[in-house]
Amino acid sequence: MLGLAILIVGALVLNELRRGLVNARIDSLTTQGELIATIIDQAATVGEPAPALDPGYASQILQLLSNPRTQRARLFDAHGKLIADSYWVADRVEWKVLPPARPRDQGAGGVTMQFQTPKPPPGPPPGAKQALAHEVAEAMNGKHWAGMRVGDDGERVVSVSIPIQHVQAVLGVLTLEASDVDEIVARQRAALLPFILLSIGVTLASSLLLNNLIANPVRRLARAADRVRLSRARPSPCPTSPAARTNWAT
Repeated sequence: MLGLAILIVGALVLNELRRGLVNARIDSLTTQGELIATIIDQAATVGEPAPALDPGYASQILQLLSNPRTQRARLFDAHGKLIADSYWVADRVEWKVLPPARPRDQGAGGVTMQFQTPKPPPGPPPGAKQALAHEVAEAMNGKHWAGMRVGDDGERVVSVSIPIQHVQAVLGVLTLEASDVDEIVARQRAALLPFILLSIGVTLASSLLLNNLIANPVRRLARAADRVRLSRARPSPCPTSPAARTNWAT
């Protein structure tokens, strides 16, 4: 029970730690998103009395503002259409290690080469689009949305969506997401390892103590009881002489 209690307490403590890390990430994204949304509202809003969002200027603002590589910023217009993405404007180059070169096939007519059409990259999972659409729809109603959802690559992300409002009109939605949730989970699992080892050590120590203090004495007592029972059940030889028989009977 002590080993199980240590494991349960460690899991509860680390669960609170994880929740605190996620909430801190949400607060950081919310503060950054509110600042960017305010700048876009003040600088990229055109039209009076019906205000509208200038998509070109808003995209330039999003490009000028610093955005860490572990974050992604997306800007939607009042109709929910994507007009800017930090992955579009950032100087990111997707790269991968090429497979080893294959030898040339030598045919009868000379050198022949085979070309294969590369497979298109897999698209985002269906659940990711639905979760993002629901998040943007909530922000279109003037509400701040914050939580965890599935990203375009299938991994969990921390995301916040902030409406860009000019007085009461919602001109668009700014979405910020951070993809370092798996790192938080990995750190939590690594932090749980000492509790697991301590729980295993306590369980082994308690098993040895139970064996030495209880099991071994009980086994010795059982052997002694068996010897006493067998000695009582074993018949004794009867003497032949009268005096010996009298003493034996006595």
